[in-house]
Amino acid sequence: MNPITGRFIYLMAEYQLSSESYFDSLNPFKNHANITDVWGIINLFAITLTGLAGLIAIAYIVYGGYQYITSMGNPENSKQAVSTITWSVIGLIVIMLAYMIIEFTITFLQTGKA
Repeated sequence: MNPITGRFIYLMAEYQLSSESYFDSLNPFKNHANITDVWGIINLFAITLTGLAGLIAIAYIVYGGYQYITSMGNPENSKQAVSTITWSVIGLIVIMLAYMIIEFTITFLQTGKA
């Protein structure tokens, strides 16, 4: 390694280690979710639950696609796969609407206006 490249790497590492944000990111007790009141806890809970429910709905969509591919033209299996995909998409829409309603309600209760 030539001296200029080595010096550049050293200076970049020194700059990164001297920045405040680097040490703040290592703090395990830092409030990353910015929770300051009970509404923050409810909001974090809603985000977590709707995110998990969304992942499950997407997994069912993938599973329905797998069922459809492996049905091999069998009308009964194909119909079941289409039903799985349809209900998964409906569930995903309901999850998104539930999240929007929860966010609207929390914002309205916190500030008095949406």
